Amino acid sequence: MQPIVYILARFGCAKAPKRIAPRLVRIISVWHPSVHDECYSAYVELCKNVASNDVFVALGDSFGANLLLSTCLRAREDGLPLPSAVVCISSFIDMAASGDSYKENCYKDPLYALPKRYDFETHEKDIRRISPYCGNTPLTDPYLSPAYADLLGFPKTLILCGGAETSLSDSLMLYDGLAKRGCFAKLHVFQGMWHDFMYMLPRLKESKLAWQEIFDFITADLHPKAEAKCTEQNGTVTRVSRKRRR
Repeated sequence: MQPIVYILARFGCAKAPKRIAPRLVRIISVWHPSVHDECYSAYVELCKNVASNDVFVALGDSFGANLLLSTCLRAREDGLPLPSAVVCISSFIDMAASGDSYKENCYKDPLYALPKRYDFETHEKDIRRISPYCGNTPLTDPYLSPAYADLLGFPKTLILCGGAETSLSDSLMLYDGLAKRGCFAKLHVFQGMWHDFMYMLPRLKESKLAWQEIFDFITADLHPKAEAKCTEQNGTVTRVSRKRRR
């Protein structure tokens, strides 16, 4: 699946939000940081030509969330404007795949699960997949694996994932990293759901709730006067970290 990174920007109060998706070039043989550099270059141009004086929201899915967070890290260090809000869906941001969920959900995620006849110990490498893209970069390098980054000063973030994902731990690490640094973060875990469930089956009740939550989050940021719609969230886990007052 191709990573997805969207930027939503408000161009004037009377205009609707506009979606901008950086186009990534497909390369057969590629390793870090080539794709991350492409994404950051697109972000730099975006800041120069589109979003330098306006409110914008960024959304990343799966490895796209990795690219988005890494881009925000570099933008923060280079003094570029950060998105006013960020949405991360089914984040794949720990390239070391170190979390407990890779074992706990090794038979649950229909996209990446092991056949039940396989024991985890023998086939652990098939679950904790280390991408060739990592090359010689240490797997805990924060620009490759934003799960290990210092997230001080990051914008408010909505984190959505499925409770059955092998990479559930990645989303938990992101939430903990934001909360540790006093950033506003909301984590919503949809129990029984898998990686990118809301893209694959958008008509599911859980998918509709997820998309509504994203819409409310983005609308509240791009149009602060808009009232966020309350949705019933059965069978889910939600955590909210409020930004600390200085």
